[in-house]
Amino acid sequence: MKKSILNIKPAVLLITAIAIFSSCKEDKLDLFEGETNIYFSLQNRRESDNHFNFSYTFNDVYYSKQWYITVPMDSISLSYGYLEKGLLPIDTTYVPVSIMGNLADYDRTISYKLASTSTAVENSDFKILEAKIPANKEVGAIVIELYREKYTEETKTIDLTLVPGNDFYTNYKEVLRSATDTLKASTIDFRVTVSDFLTLPLLWNNWAYYLGTFSAKKVFLLKELVNLDIEIFYVASTAEGPTIAQVTAWGGLLKKYLAEQKAAGNTIYEENGEEMSAGLYA
Repeated sequence: MKKSILNIKPAVLLITAIAIFSSCKEDKLDLFEGETNIYFSLQNRRESDNHFNFSYTFNDVYYSKQWYITVPMDSISLSYGYLEKGLLPIDTTYVPVSIMGNLADYDRTISYKLASTSTAVENSDFKILEAKIPANKEVGAIVIELYREKYTEETKTIDLTLVPGNDFYTNYKEVLRSATDTLKASTIDFRVTVSDFLTLPLLWNNWAYYLGTFSAKKVFLLKELVNLDIEIFYVASTAEGPTIAQVTAWGGLLKKYLAEQKAAGNTIYEENGEEMSAGLYA
């Protein structure tokens, strides 16, 4: 079974919080003296070979990935629309939870509740498989099993809130997104957004001059024309996505193909009936 962390995709060891959240250092030192708190520690990131590891074992399967930490995030989006129907009917994602306080030589339970704002239905659209901080670890996870067929017609959300329990407090509630920012991210509330159809990629506007207006039909056509991996569009930063040279080439090929089809009497139309077109600079 494929394991996914954030588009998608999900997770990071954050006990080095003094370096990341330096603006809150004094408050946090006072806050956590004598108590152990938990907080959502997922970050917006790009892959790297020399930064922090997130690792987790569930049902004897070991998941590990290295991440470069940038700014705090309190949500992720997972889209399975780029996969063919029938592939990966069930997926598992991990929402990382870190501690501030003492380690323990036994597993500890992450207490949480599902917020009333959730639109996905537990045990129908998804199932929580596990929520714990493993023994002698500083980071654990809420493990969520997702049933892909439940997200084919609409986007749904799973809204989680950490609550105090027998093992942990939740007094660390928010953090500045950066030392120079006034915006804050919640560290006790987290949203997982799931869909099984192609949605507008976060960075599509960076490529629209070459590829034109976004549509799922266009993206699947590009996949066939240039044999690209659709996931390349669903990234969190331009550093992870296609280069301008690639997008320029794809736009040119798309424009050429559409013109050839039109000349042959086979004009390509979007699902809304409009003629498909490439971008202005293609």
